[in-house]
Order: sequence, then C-alpha cells, then structure tokens
Amino acid sequence: MMKCPPPALLALIAAAMVILPVSAFDMSGNSDDLVLFSVSDAGLHTITMLYTGSSPFVVTLEDGQGIPLEYLALEPGSFQGQVKVDLDPGDYSLVITASGPWSIDIAAPVPVTAITTPPTPYVTTAIPTIIPTTPPTPCPNGVCPGPLPTTEPTGIPTGSPTTLPNCWPNCQPTTIPTSIPTTVPVTTPITLPTTSPTTAPTTVPTTGPTIEPMLPHLFYGTLTLLGEPADPGIVLMATVEGGGGSLTTTTAGYYGNGSPLGDKLIVQGSIPNGAAISFTADGHPAECYEVNAGGPWKSTYPFTSGALTELNLRVPEQGATYTINATAGNGGTIVPGGLVSVSAGANMTFTITPYSGYAIQNVVVDSVSKGVISTYTFTGVSENHTISASFRQTSSGGGGGGGGGGGGNGGTPTPTVTTTATTTQAGKTIFVSSGGSGSGVNLTPNVTPTATVTTLETTPIPPVTLTPGESFWDRYPQAWMIALALVIIGLAAYGYYTYRKEQAGAPPEVK
Repeated sequence: MMKCPPPALLALIAAAMVILPVSAFDMSGNSDDLVLFSVSDAGLHTITMLYTGSSPFVVTLEDGQGIPLEYLALEPGSFQGQVKVDLDPGDYSLVITASGPWSIDIAAPVPVTAITTPPTPYVTTAIPTIIPTTPPTPCPNGVCPGPLPTTEPTGIPTGSPTTLPNCWPNCQPTTIPTSIPTTVPVTTPITLPTTSPTTAPTTVPTTGPTIEPMLPHLFYGTLTLLGEPADPGIVLMATVEGGGGSLTTTTAGYYGNGSPLGDKLIVQGSIPNGAAISFTADGHPAECYEVNAGGPWKSTYPFTSGALTELNLRVPEQGATYTINATAGNGGTIVPGGLVSVSAGANMTFTITPYSGYAIQNVVVDSVSKGVISTYTFTGVSENHTISASFRQTSSGGGGGGGGGGGGNGGTPTPTVTTTATTTQAGKTIFVSSGGSGSGVNLTPNVTPTATVTTLETTPIPPVTLTPGESFWDRYPQAWMIALALVIIGLAAYGYYTYRKEQAGAPPEVK
C-alpha cells in the first residue's frame, strides 16, 4: 500500500511551485535568426542573453505584426546581460543579428505568494485598586511630639488608626491605613479587527527602471565607384563626431539591404542628433544621396538616433569638376564672377559688393532667395550651381557743375528734374508744378497731394589733363640718321650719273 506524503511536504512543494519562476523557453543559434514566441501571462518578463561573437549583436523585439517595439541588445561585440520587459498576452518575435554563438532565455513573470497576518492575541492588564488613606492631622499646638521611630513596626494594627510622631517640615503625622491595598486583576478584552486576515497583493509591479540605450543609425543602398557598380569586398567607413561604423560589402553594386535580417552599415556611439556623417569606400571620399527625400548628392548626411535610411553612395571620377555660374546686376559686383570651375567635393565662397550709392537687394542661389547677404559658400560641391546678386539705389547723384568756357575742358553738367509742391491747410487750393511753364495741377480741397521726385543721376567724368606737346626730334632722337642716309644715297646717285655721262662723251654735232 502506497503511503501519502506528509501534509507539510506537500505544502512545501506547493510553495516552491509558486515562488520559483517558471522558464517560458530558451533558444540558441550561431547566426542571424527570426524567433517567434507567444506570451500567455502578462507581467514583467526577464530576458537573459549571451553572445560570444566579435561582430555586432542586435536583438530587436517586434509585435505580432512585425512592428519593432524596442532594442533588447545593441552591442558591438560579445555580450552577457539581462533586461526586463513588460509584455501583454499575445504573439511576439525576436529579430537577431549575429555572427557567432548566442543563447536567449525568456522567463515568465514571478507571482508573489500570499502572506497571512495572524490575529492579534488578547492582552490581560492588571489594574490596581487603591484605597485612600485618612488625611493627616496637624501636630498638637503645631509642635512635633517627638522624632519618628527609627524602627519600622513589625505588624500592622487592626484597630483604629494610630498617629505616629512626624518631624516633617509641615509637622503633620502620617496616618497608617487599617487595611492593605489590594490589587484586583481586571481582564480587559482588546478589540480585534473586524476584517479577515490580510492577504498580501499578488500583483507584481509592471514597470521597472527604464534604460534607453543610444540607438544607432542604420544605412543600406547602392554603391558605385567611378560610375560603375562596386565589386564585393569594398570596406565602407562612416566617420562622425563621437562614433562611427564600418561594413564590408558582399554584393556587387550594393551595401547591406532593407530586409529585417539583412546587413546594415551601423553608425553608433555617443553621437548628437544632426552630426554630419562622412563616408569613404576603400579610403576614397564618397558622396551620398537619400532615395526617399531626393535632392542633390551631398558630401555628408545628418545622424538621427534609431533611424533606418536607404542612402546611395558613390565615389565620383577622379578630377571631376563642376561649374558655378555667378552673375551680378547693375550697381555692384560678385567675386569670382562668370563661369567658375570647382573640383568635386571642394568649397567655393563668393563675395557680393555694392557700388557707392547702392545696396544689396537680394542674392538668389539655385533659384532660391537667400536675402541680403554679402558672402555665400558652396560646400562639398557635387553638381552645377548658379548664384546671382541684384542691387538697389540708396542715394541720388549731386548737381552738375557749370560748363567751362573756351577750351572745352570745364565740368560736366548734370541734368536734373525738379518737382516742387506748395501745400496749404485743408480747404485751400494746392498747385503742383513740374517746373514747366504754364503746367500744373489744381487739387481739390481736403486732398493731401503726393508728389514723386525723380532725379536723374549722372556719373561725372573726371577731367583729363593733356601733357605738353613734344617735338619730333625729342620724340625720335635717332631720326637724323635717316636724313643722313638719304643725303648719302642722293650724292651717290649724282656721282654715278656724272661718271656715265663722261664715259659716253659729247653727242655728235648735227649737220
């Protein structure tokens, strides 16, 4: 006949089943994986992870719809630790990125056993009953009859009260009571709680200390070198203040991919949002292009914590240049101006300067107004650009000087148009003249005239001072040699003529 376990042993086993956490399940692997699991009991689950690989270890918790909830692990290498996650009943999945041995254990919530408070026992308190003594009487004539006996009586008289001599300061005798005070024990019940024994709450707080890790920025996209798809094995490097990342490509023309389990270029560290990330491919600077946002190719990209971005990268052809067309309107200059060639990835600064009497009105860059600025810098040039500056007049030119007489070397007259307006109080006639004879406008009463004055600005021509005239011989001091040569040639010709005439002799006489 089988004996039943003692009741105490059964109680101990039952208590152990309640107190010890029950492991939901555990899993392990050596590479990327996607694990599905279900939760039946809501509460704070403990997830223990161990990873011994050297590459990044990323564990992402997703709901039943595949929507990421949070990162459970985000480590650059080996890792061992625990996290506590509050999970409701339902289906979940773990997306694991790893390239080495790993194991994950998920423990179910830990219930709290009931704690029973024993009732408060009855307490018995003895309350003494004191019989009052007879008030003392004064000594006769206020004089103490004698000192107090030095020995205590051995017995207590049972008869009438006895007055003993007393030499206290008030000289009052002490009356001995005829009976011994007795203490009567009285039992007083203590009121017990009217509620049943208290049971400790069985719910476990669902919120624990939350530690938000610094989330990385993940990238994937195409990769081209000098206009051609990059070969596998290209080492991509991302550099940024406070962190960075690297990835070796495995597919021609691409780095990483957009699938949950695909490789990504992970940029992580203590990086502030908005920090500029620079990219290199095998050490060559690479330009980037965000597929979803569009726009031009850029030399850097801003960091965003927890973002996943499809970003195409390219290494431009060596020696590639771009053109910036810089123009300026009337009233100022832009330096450098015209068609300016800029090397790929270089910076170029333009300075806008107005002439005297003019101010900058607007600067337009690639059809976008930049307002009133005196300089503008194109950074990391990766395409052609345009920049144009316009100016406005701020002051009028002064009146021209009187014409000079005689030699035509006087000042240049400056033509002006003068408009005068004579105004009176309301109810009077106002006449506005434009300076011509017999022309004007009569305004009706109570009308405020507005006259626009336009002055033609002319640029005075500075006088030109001519230097005194120079003589021909001062300007050409060697010209005498020409005259000497002509004289010599003439004398030679005459001598030759004379010689030929003598040789020929006199002509024969005519008969």
